[in-house]
Amino acid sequence: MTRKRKAAGLSGTQQTGTSTNRDDSNENSSCCIRVTSNKNDDDEESLLQQLLGPLSKDLFMSKYFRAKAVHVKSSVARFQGLTEELSDAERILQETSSESIFVWLPSNKSSKESHIKSIEVSDPGAAYALLQAGHATYCRAPPHIEEHLVRRLLQDTQIGCGCQHSALARGEVEVFIGATSGQVTGWHMDFQENFTLQLTGKKQWDLKASTVQHPLRGVTPHYASPEMVEPQLKAARLADPSFQFDHPSESNSVGEIETVVVGPGDVLYHPAGIWHRVKVLEPGISINISLMASNYATLVCQSLQQYLLQRPAWRQLIQGPAPLDGLLAELPDIIHQFIRETGTNGILPPVIQEGGIKTAEDDGDNDEMSGNDSEASSAAAVDDEIVDADSFPVHYSLEDFKRLVLTINPLASMLDQNEVRKYYHGKPETTTTESIKILNVNFAGNENHESLVRVTFRTKHYDVVDEYLTKTDGVLLPRETVPLSNFLIHYGYIIGTPTAEMKR
Repeated sequence: MTRKRKAAGLSGTQQTGTSTNRDDSNENSSCCIRVTSNKNDDDEESLLQQLLGPLSKDLFMSKYFRAKAVHVKSSVARFQGLTEELSDAERILQETSSESIFVWLPSNKSSKESHIKSIEVSDPGAAYALLQAGHATYCRAPPHIEEHLVRRLLQDTQIGCGCQHSALARGEVEVFIGATSGQVTGWHMDFQENFTLQLTGKKQWDLKASTVQHPLRGVTPHYASPEMVEPQLKAARLADPSFQFDHPSESNSVGEIETVVVGPGDVLYHPAGIWHRVKVLEPGISINISLMASNYATLVCQSLQQYLLQRPAWRQLIQGPAPLDGLLAELPDIIHQFIRETGTNGILPPVIQEGGIKTAEDDGDNDEMSGNDSEASSAAAVDDEIVDADSFPVHYSLEDFKRLVLTINPLASMLDQNEVRKYYHGKPETTTTESIKILNVNFAGNENHESLVRVTFRTKHYDVVDEYLTKTDGVLLPRETVPLSNFLIHYGYIIGTPTAEMKR
């Protein structure tokens, strides 16, 4: 099992002062913005600000994020802490989050530029021996580094609303060690948002804008194979019907090729969908933080799928076209009803919108996230942290509730914990003045029925609120149930709609 560690800080000795040499005159036509910094990282700043300073986080997010590459040139001291943490290659290969390690082999030793191919090695010892023999390695960082960096950048960029949640957003940190001078990774584009930190050594990056915005998959002509070309090409042609699976050309790119040299202490942000080619100028170590997330189409379609699956006719096994004709005929009315009954807060509850889904690392950088294995999730369903809903902060007051129509979210499911516990643990039900409930929201649209929101809570007032929600006479909530009602709105069980909107 991997040892738990606290993630290393990025920088060493603090320095002061910043400078920038952005050339705004060529900014619109350029696919890469260049910034110079002589400021080491401040642990009090957001990670994104640490990486991109002196370029402000707000300017980056509003003008360049997902649009242009950004190269921040800095000093070798900038990532001293992280460099020291990753300097032991043998330990990195032993503690990697990867199931296997990629070893890069040159494909043409006679050329000054050797394009690389890779093999997978499952034994860390064998991978280290190949590294010692002069071959580069590529693997994911140890969990304590990966979780720390990914979590903070998801929060800063608000990808997936800032939640590190496998149904919303996730990320990886790849470590590149030991590539020899002249090795080239050929032209390709990624579907992730990437932040590359050059710790030691030097690389040349060639960049060119592509014709695909927000790509669903990468495009990898340098690793072309029958099982890759077709799915990558058809995904790219959803965005650009004339896209060609090839190196950057008039059929799949725009603008000019731009070149940046990334040295120790530098950061290169390269957005999803930008063509890039990388040449090693000096051997060294670099890491790449890759962020990825679900898109709005997936979110809405999975939510609609759960809504449809509540109807027996839509759960039928496919046996021919006749039933489908009838189902499609009723679909427009169902979609309108779905929008009315769920809306944004039903599909994406406030706790998600505010980045409030906790991860294990929120309790400390020494923690490791639990796996997503379905059995582990089932165990957590009966033994995880219990929230006191009767002490939940009040956003809506009793007076506010007079102006709201409260309805149960059709994408929500409420279970009594004793229902689960007596079967899972074989324990008898206990009688207390409290109810302990398990709330799941938006779960049936994916194969593993993984919930977008899942929380276990205790309350003394659930029956009162449940009774209120079934009434149609507009009786006001009792004052003592206001915290619980706020909790249920925040976590997506209740949807609160202003009365004025209901009348429109």
